[in-house]
Amino acid sequence: MKIKIPLKRKRGIRLARTEIVHIRLEPRTRFAAELGSRLHKRSLSSFIEAAIENYLTTIEFPSFAHNKFASAKLNSVVDQLWHIDEITRFIRLAQTLPTLLTYEEECIWELIVHEHCFWYQSKKTKQREPLIDLIREAWEDLQEFTKTGEFDFQKLRNKVIEHSEFDSEETFKAFSELWNELWPDPENVDGKA
Repeated sequence: MKIKIPLKRKRGIRLARTEIVHIRLEPRTRFAAELGSRLHKRSLSSFIEAAIENYLTTIEFPSFAHNKFASAKLNSVVDQLWHIDEITRFIRLAQTLPTLLTYEEECIWELIVHEHCFWYQSKKTKQREPLIDLIREAWEDLQEFTKTGEFDFQKLRNKVIEHSEFDSEETFKAFSELWNELWPDPENVDGKA
C-alpha cells in the first residue's frame, strides 16, 4: 500500500530582503571603501555588496569533492545551489558539495541520510530523493540534535500526523504501522500501551 503524506504549508512567513553581516575592516580599507562608495554614488553597504559580488566572479572553484564544479567560477556554483528556502539550499549543498558542510551541518546530514523516513523513491529518476517538507518540519529538532545528540522520532511522527491529510482511516493506520515498525516507541516495544 502506497502512503502519500502531503504536508500543509505554513502561511505568513516573512522573508528578509537582506542579511546583516558585521565585519571588521582596517581603517585604510574602510576609507578606500567609503571613497569607492562616494565615487559610485552608493551607500557603503551597497558598495561592499557590489564589490563582493564582483569578486565572486573571479574565484575559480578548486578540484575536489564530487567536482562537477571543477574550474567553475564561484558565482556560477552559487547560482546552481542557491534557493530562497534555507532547507532546500542545505540539501543542495549537502548532496553536491558535502565537504563544504560545517560540523553541525554534517551531523544533521548524517542523520537525514541514514534515516529512511526522510527519503522517498522517485518515480522519474528511480533514485532516493529527500522529503524536503518533512525535513523542513523537523528542522528545529535537527538543529537541536547537533547540541544534544538525541533525536525524538516520536515527536517527528506526531508533527507529520498533525500536518498531514490522510485520505482515510485505513491510510492513517498503515502509516502508523509502518512508522512503528521502522521506529518503535521505546516505551511500547513489547506492544504494551
